[in-house]
Amino acid sequence: MKLNKALFLLPLVALSQHLVASVTISFEFEALRDSSGIPLSGDTYTILVADSNKDSIFPSPSDLLGAQLNLGDDIAGNRIFYSGTFNGSIFDDTAASLEASDLGLSDNTEIDGTRWAVYWFPGLSSAPGASGLQQGQNYGFFHSDQIDPTAQAFGATASMVMPPDGTQAQTILYFDTETENTSAPSVQDFTADLTVVPEPSTLLLVGLASFAFLLRRRI
Repeated sequence: MKLNKALFLLPLVALSQHLVASVTISFEFEALRDSSGIPLSGDTYTILVADSNKDSIFPSPSDLLGAQLNLGDDIAGNRIFYSGTFNGSIFDDTAASLEASDLGLSDNTEIDGTRWAVYWFPGLSSAPGASGLQQGQNYGFFHSDQIDPTAQAFGATASMVMPPDGTQAQTILYFDTETENTSAPSVQDFTADLTVVPEPSTLLLVGLASFAFLLRRRI
């Protein structure tokens, strides 16, 4: 079966006291989907973020509200270190040379162990601009600390965690259960099923439901 895969190579440069060490990450996944689980075919703005403060917490829906999503931006302690367009097969930009500071880390901090994740925004073909992400914008998120068993059979050697400084190559592969076997991550891992702070009308309905519940308890 022919796989529709996204592949990008990221040479990561770690700055130490005496040496600039090069790290290459190869990340490959089969599909990005919209909120209905349908594979995306048009240009979709995609970013990679590093957990710069290493608290294992990536940007939430409320963190993303108003975010401009530009390369180098910091969102709640997470640095955008790559931005590009996913067009259903490959990213338009496939390489970036980074130093620790590009990940939001100080120059003497080891890149090793920094988690990173992928975000994609159906309906956006580029960064949202000065107005930032608006309420109700749909988006997808994927991160894993584990090597998928199926991907391992294809040559995966690492999870979505930065390798030690000086490592020459790491390969990360993730697939989708609609075209791979059931040991792969579920389709939900690749579905844009999150929303940047619900629309005001949705919040109103939630508020009315809560009021009705409290009123019922008082009666």
